Amino acid sequence: MLTFGGHRLDGSGGMRRLGGEGLAARFFQQSSWAAHAVALERPLARVPEGVDPDLTGPFGCSISTGAGTILNELRPLPGSAVAIFGARNVCLAAVMAARLTGATHIIAVDNVPERLALARELGATNTLEHGADTVAGLKELCGDRLDYAIEATDGSNLVGEGIAALGIRDTCAMVGGAKMTAEISANHPDVLMHGKRIIGVMGGGGQTPMFLESLMELHRQGRFPVEKLVRFYDFAEVNQAIDDSDAGRTAKPILRMPGCGAAHEHHLPRERPRASPVGRSPGPCCSTRCASDLG
Repeated sequence: MLTFGGHRLDGSGGMRRLGGEGLAARFFQQSSWAAHAVALERPLARVPEGVDPDLTGPFGCSISTGAGTILNELRPLPGSAVAIFGARNVCLAAVMAARLTGATHIIAVDNVPERLALARELGATNTLEHGADTVAGLKELCGDRLDYAIEATDGSNLVGEGIAALGIRDTCAMVGGAKMTAEISANHPDVLMHGKRIIGVMGGGGQTPMFLESLMELHRQGRFPVEKLVRFYDFAEVNQAIDDSDAGRTAKPILRMPGCGAAHEHHLPRERPRASPVGRSPGPCCSTRCASDLG
């Protein structure tokens, strides 16, 4: 509720219509598609030295969601096989995270060749163009022993295929968005007799400051190359950024807000900020160079 409810912890909000009616405007508790944002102090993460602040916007949502599904929730064992349905930013973050584990089969499934090519560059051992034979193809690649399936498509709802492709006592993680009325379908005897497991993963299983800082540190070390997903756009190019993302030309568009430069930069203190007492101001606002994550 705090993530998507659109209000502060006490139920209040910071924006109103001209007539005084309140607006839900605190998506992820800050709504940062702007040059400056007011955020809770508690979840702030410090950007490590040597990391470009302009690249850090996506870490708070899509990147940590995909990586957290692998590292926090599924935690693949050595020799594991992982199939990732989709090859957009969440999915590609999962591919990069899986490469950091002992998984020996990392399979990306998508219908856009450009995305599949990027998935291979980022660490996918195999790619499949989605079609009627996707489940059969996964079973063939894994010898009928797919340990983990991640459904992270942009509303395609391929959970049923992910479940069907699993081996015995293996797990399908539901990560991707879908309509609020969407339902999933699975073969009851298949799930029951094979002990298959279905879990929902919200935000990568928890986006703590420590986890975000760990991902940024992995990026700084060259082990989590987020820059390969990113293309920067001026704010006036927002429609082009959306079109490029939909077409697969860009995995993660980042908008640079107008009029932002060194004078607008604010950095977190080197020490983690302490929690503020109830009823007191949470401290100064923080922005990362006015670069806004898109999508």
